[in-house]
Amino acid sequence: VLAYVILVGVPPFQAPEVSDVLAAVLKGKWLFPSSVPLSAAARDFIRRLLVPDPKRRLTAWQALRHPWIEDASERSTYPL
Repeated sequence: VLAYVILVGVPPFQAPEVSDVLAAVLKGKWLFPSSVPLSAAARDFIRRLLVPDPKRRLTAWQALRHPWIEDASERSTYPL
């Protein structure tokens, strides 16, 4: 969720009522706004993290080895 907020600027789960937000979280219902330009790799990273089923979701280890993160790490002057 934090990665989505950082990249998109708003939370992925939004609704007028808290109960509706929680329902969307449990269902995994969210979209990328068409107005936000994101690379395919960034979108894939977010998609793999916002999976409701923890058995199907990326682990922290897998997330750190995602191509989008590894590519950024290689280009960074600071170790990630």
